[in-house]
Amino acid sequence: MFISGQVSAQKRTIGMEIIKKQMQMNHEYLFYTLVGIIKI
Repeated sequence: MFISGQVSAQKRTIGMEIIKKQMQMNHEYLFYTLVGIIKI
C-alpha cells in the first residue's frame, strides 16, 4: 500500500513537470508569434 502510494505520488510529480514544460513552451510560442505579428 505504502509503495503504491509513493509510485502514484511520483507519477503525479512527473505529470506536473511535463505540464509545466508544455506551459512554458506554449508561452514561448505565443511570445514569438506576437513578435512575428509585430514585425510584419
